Amino acid sequence: MKELNRQIFKDAFGITQDEDFIHYRSADPQQVSHYDNGEEEGPDPKNLRFDMRSLGRSLWNGQVIEILADRFIDQAKEMPYVPQRPRKYVEQMILDKFNRCRMIWRSAQPKRSDTGDLETPEEVESRLNESKEITLTRQRHTTRRNQVRY
Repeated sequence: MKELNRQIFKDAFGITQDEDFIHYRSADPQQVSHYDNGEEEGPDPKNLRFDMRSLGRSLWNGQVIEILADRFIDQAKEMPYVPQRPRKYVEQMILDKFNRCRMIWRSAQPKRSDTGDLETPEEVESRLNESKEITLTRQRHTTRRNQVRY
């Protein structure tokens, strides 16, 4: 099921790994605002875009999740080895993946320094690389401790 979920995201957004959401272009805020106010139609199913500035339960993102859930259910019917799950389960699985991707996207957004200036792209990249290196070091230490202990 997770593999099908990854495939749905890959087909919809052209992204193979969650980390690729660093460069994701969010939905147009003005279009999202017009949709929330009932002035405009929702997301284009042929060119889906999450609103990364909002939570997964926003009207716009809820509509995107529904479209993705429809695709998931349709493709799951064609795959006999994928167990059938209730729609709410599928929507929650998609929402969970969105939340992980949103967290990655937000971490890649420029932060304000103490002086109030926005980070440059080079500073963002440096911060992300340092964070990734710290995470990898912790993982290596944890793996080593677990291997030595057992």
